[in-house]
Amino acid sequence: MEVWQVEISQTNGTSQYALNKLIIFDDPDQGSPKPRKDAAVQIYGDFLVVFGGASFFQDQDWGDLNDLWILKLTLDQSYAQLTWLAVVLAGDAPRPRACAGMLLVDPYVFVFSGANVAAGELSDM
Repeated sequence: MEVWQVEISQTNGTSQYALNKLIIFDDPDQGSPKPRKDAAVQIYGDFLVVFGGASFFQDQDWGDLNDLWILKLTLDQSYAQLTWLAVVLAGDAPRPRACAGMLLVDPYVFVFSGANVAAGELSDM
């Protein structure tokens, strides 16, 4: 999955924008997230949190996902190392879904509503 950064700078009162593709390292055990659309995404401290979305599967066209990924942003003055971390969910995982809402309230992640190819619109939390 590609992640891009927009860098905004000011010169003499004029805004300038630079678009940079970030170099991201994979989780050593799980790799990186599949390409997807309509995922729930939030920033939480130094983390980018991604849940679900829809992805193209070779054998069945589009399908919904229920995986949870964290992009850990470790920054210092001269170098930023970004690493995907797959989160292994304990207990029952939410149904796969795209277009879901997500709220992070330490230490909880709330995922609600969205849509599922098989079930249609969802209203659970």
